[in-house]
Order: sequence, then structure tokens, then C-alpha cells
Amino acid sequence: MKRDVKIKDIFGNKHQTATIITDKNGLQVENKNPSYASDDDFVSNFLRDCINMDQWQHSWHTSVREAKVQGSQERKRILEILNGKILDRERQIQELKDAKKILRLWHY
Repeated sequence: MKRDVKIKDIFGNKHQTATIITDKNGLQVENKNPSYASDDDFVSNFLRDCINMDQWQHSWHTSVREAKVQGSQERKRILEILNGKILDRERQIQELKDAKKILRLWHY
């Protein structure tokens, strides 16, 4: 996977960009802007933005940095949050597809 990411800094007023790559060599962060920021900062900020999608700010109650430790409670909690968001979106996408079908067939 190669993903260009745009993340908000911790205060939410500036954006940072990078390319996160996962392949047979593991995890890499390239094209960082600002270039001096650590790879861990980009990865943890990306994960924070993902778990904070929608209304609830999960990162207020979950330590993203502690999720770096495999098997940690925080890692399990973040995985649970992400899986829930994926399920919700899958349902929403199916509803939207159904709505398109219904709209096509809806007429006098």
C-alpha cells in the first residue's frame, strides 16, 4: 500500500503531508513535510485522525502512542474503533447504493 496523507497537527490549525508505504520491507514514511518531523509523529497523527473521524474524539480517551506496543490494550482499543468505523461505512455505502437503485426505478 502506498498512501499520500494529509494530517492536522495536534492543534488542528496546520497540515502536514507525507507518503506512508507498507510493503514486504515493513512501514516507511517518505516525502515528509515538514521533513524534520519523526516517522512516528506522522503515523500516530494519521491514526489519531482516523479514530477521530465522525463526531466522537476517541483520541481524547485513547493513547495512540501506546498503541505502538503490540498486544497493548490501546492497540486493541484502536483496532476495535477502526473495525467499528469500517462496519458503519459499509452499511452506509450499501444504503447509498440501494438509494441509487430506488431512485432509478422511482417514477410515475
